[in-house]
Amino acid sequence: MSFSVMVMGVVGVVVAQKKFVPSIFVNAMLVGSFFSILDLFLPSLMEVSPSSVFTSDGVSKPLVVLSFWISVVMVQATPFGVKSSKKFTVTVAVLTTILILCFSVDSSLLFFILFEASLIPTLMMIMVWGYQPERVQASMYMLMYTLVGSMPLLGCLIFFHRLNFHSSFFFMMTKRVIFSSDLVLSTWWLACLVAFLVKMPMYMAHLWLPKAHVEAPVAGSMVLAGLLLKLGGYGLLRVGLPLLKLNSSVLPGLFSVSLWGGVVTGMICLRQSDMKSLIAYSSIGHMGLLIVWVVSSLSLGLGGALALMVSHGVCSSAMFALANNWYGATNSRSFMVTKGLLVVSPSLILMWFFFNSVNMSAPPSINLLSEIMLVSSAIFSSISSGPVLAVVAFIVGAYSLFLYSQVSHGSVSSQISAFHSVKEVVYGVGGFHLGPLFLLILVPKIFII
Repeated sequence: MSFSVMVMGVVGVVVAQKKFVPSIFVNAMLVGSFFSILDLFLPSLMEVSPSSVFTSDGVSKPLVVLSFWISVVMVQATPFGVKSSKKFTVTVAVLTTILILCFSVDSSLLFFILFEASLIPTLMMIMVWGYQPERVQASMYMLMYTLVGSMPLLGCLIFFHRLNFHSSFFFMMTKRVIFSSDLVLSTWWLACLVAFLVKMPMYMAHLWLPKAHVEAPVAGSMVLAGLLLKLGGYGLLRVGLPLLKLNSSVLPGLFSVSLWGGVVTGMICLRQSDMKSLIAYSSIGHMGLLIVWVVSSLSLGLGGALALMVSHGVCSSAMFALANNWYGATNSRSFMVTKGLLVVSPSLILMWFFFNSVNMSAPPSINLLSEIMLVSSAIFSSISSGPVLAVVAFIVGAYSLFLYSQVSHGSVSSQISAFHSVKEVVYGVGGFHLGPLFLLILVPKIFII
């Protein structure tokens, strides 16, 4: 099973010699990815039962595969001087293990522990391998937002365990949820939402994300956008399914904030001069669409939410990896300096065009499928959301074209060497991201729950 392969990979990383660490870790992750992909398409080897510690179903499998996949390309995209460090590789291995277990446990209390434990290696990445002195402030923003948002969730999970004598997601799915009153049930639901919405993050709880992305190294940005933001969405999927009856009375306000937040963050993207900051703000607008499923409570929206998490995780990770390559060529993230790269590297600009097209949900990418499913669910839930969703789609296309044109066209800056060499590993990283985005559309059944 992929979990045992992952454990062996972590042990191998710890005991290996320094010069062999990256290759051992990558090989272990590739083997784990192979077994995870097999388990994704074949019947489950680990059925969900009331006594099981782990759960393996249509929600957790794609995210486990995504964790393996992003971890491999994240190590490959990291500069050699950093990834040759044993400390860095162990940090990545520990973070990947925590995320895989978080997507796989059946206990809500154990999920919360792993949910918060993922902060530690992420903060280490930002603090130790970040670029600017502001990384300390960015780390504190991330820590305080996440911890304060998660405090009510911990209390409610303990209360739920004492009242029902279990903390299993399996029992929650079978509707065996006992509360003393509707008020207690609504309070528990809202407390869960606060923790998950901060982690996604939703608009108005998003200020930590651009700061963390800008100050993080390329590996930190890739794991933040590709995996950590998905913990909030996964929590909504796990907790939202058994409590669908609360959505009609609790969440219309959050639905409106999420939709209009997508409009506002899109306009912020159009005003950005920092490349990484623009990509980070675009993530806020995309992840806000997950609220659409929570409100609609449709199985079509559930599949769309799962597909959006996978597609956004792959696409945003690739964009941060390529943005780091442009930063290496210019030593700047500003659009005033990073421009005219079509002359320097036409092949990479073609790849940049593909990822910007996927970011605006152009066919035949999996992003298009996810947004069609989510928009259909939103319009079924509230016909008045149609015009706002149309505005959001237009703004997403506008800032995606803006991001592409600013980087590729224009006069080449004097800070860019005309003989700037592109390392072969960049093409490999881009290819590993492009493959899933265009191939998963051939097997949409894995997102139908």
